[in-house]
Amino acid sequence: MRLRSRVLAVATTLLVAAGGLAAAQNSVVPTTATWSDSVYATAEVSAAAQTTPPSVGPLSPGNGDTVIAGVDWNVQNSNAIGFCSTVTVTTKSTTPVVWSVIVDLTQPPYVSASSVQAEYPGELTIAADNKTAILSGADDYTTTVVAGSTVNPRLCIYNPGAPAPADPSWYTVETTPLTDEWTDRQACVQVTITGNKSIEDFPFFFGWQTELDLSEAWDALVAKSGTPNNLEWSPSHGSGYNFTVTPHPSDAEGIARQYTLTSGTAAAIRGGGSFTVTACLQHN
Repeated sequence: MRLRSRVLAVATTLLVAAGGLAAAQNSVVPTTATWSDSVYATAEVSAAAQTTPPSVGPLSPGNGDTVIAGVDWNVQNSNAIGFCSTVTVTTKSTTPVVWSVIVDLTQPPYVSASSVQAEYPGELTIAADNKTAILSGADDYTTTVVAGSTVNPRLCIYNPGAPAPADPSWYTVETTPLTDEWTDRQACVQVTITGNKSIEDFPFFFGWQTELDLSEAWDALVAKSGTPNNLEWSPSHGSGYNFTVTPHPSDAEGIARQYTLTSGTAAAIRGGGSFTVTACLQHN
């Protein structure tokens, strides 16, 4: 599903009476916020604030003449799949002006400078610290914009990477011992992480982290057949592409009773999506 950011009503004409207050705009636009809060919190935009056009998530105008009229993020149904976002750039100036957009590479959906590229008619210049970049026109024909026209550069993410774990309030965790399926040789526990973040507020994938205690399954297996000598994960955590597994204590060798699970690239969730992990202790 293609999701569009709230669009700034660029055609609104602001009438300012001499010595009076600027009239308030009726449209609402997303504002920049920190990772632990909603990135796209709705806010009223006053006419006085229009001297600095508003940001759209990680994108903000590079100068006072640039207006970001909207962004089609075009996020795909899996965080393992790259995607291209179309930025609509315009201006209120009746004469051509050079436009530019600042890209905050520390904000979602970006996780690294190396994963982001621009497509025509845009060009991306990454800062030395790899934390920001400037999106601008690709040639003489695309560097300027005038009122009533738009430029539509695209920002593409080819290797999405693993987003950082979000605030725990963004998701819920349900741990279920699958006791009906326990045998003398195997005891499994299932963990399901479910998002509860509005896609309108945050249209991107986000990470999660949770603790898994296998003590109940461990004790049941010991009572029936002996100390567990194998632990099987489904899906496999492998190299951490799905998720990472950290035993407690951190220097534990072999099989532990408790683990910290952290989402990787493929296990990230979005909106009300979910991801399920099953851990099976075995005595062979």
